[in-house]
Amino acid sequence: MSDLYRVADLPGLRVLELSLVQWRELRERDALPTGLAAAALNGFARLEEADEWAIWLRGAAGTG
Repeated sequence: MSDLYRVADLPGLRVLELSLVQWRELRERDALPTGLAAAALNGFARLEEADEWAIWLRGAAGTG
């Protein structure tokens, strides 16, 4: 298990800032941390990639 998954499994995790590559890794494993209050996409991402990320995040969090 990578450190990314260990961090994502922290029970009190409320804010998570990751690169597009890291978010994709979590998405591929259906490993969105529960209980997030805020999420940020750090680093470079094309507008289309950022939009896709936001749509996925809202859907995975049940807010979209």
